[in-house]
Amino acid sequence: LPFARTARWSGTSFSTALVAGAAALFMADVQPLPAPGDPVRWLTDTARSLNAANPTISGLLGKGLLDLEKATRAP
Repeated sequence: LPFARTARWSGTSFSTALVAGAAALFMADVQPLPAPGDPVRWLTDTARSLNAANPTISGLLGKGLLDLEKATRAP
C-alpha cells in the first residue's frame, strides 16, 4: 500500500492469491529448484500459528501466517 499504510483482508479467496504469490517467490529464491511438493511443505511447516492470538477459533485457522523469509531458509 502507498504511504506505508496497512490494510486488513479476510477470506480464503484472498488467501489463495497470497499463498500462490508466496510459492512463486519461494521458487524464484531457492536453488537448486526444489522437488515437487517442497514449496507446499516448506510454506506450511514454517508458517506461524495464529491460534494463541485467536483463542475463540483456535484450530480453525489452517497452518497460520506465512513466513516467507523463514521458508526460504528451510533445509
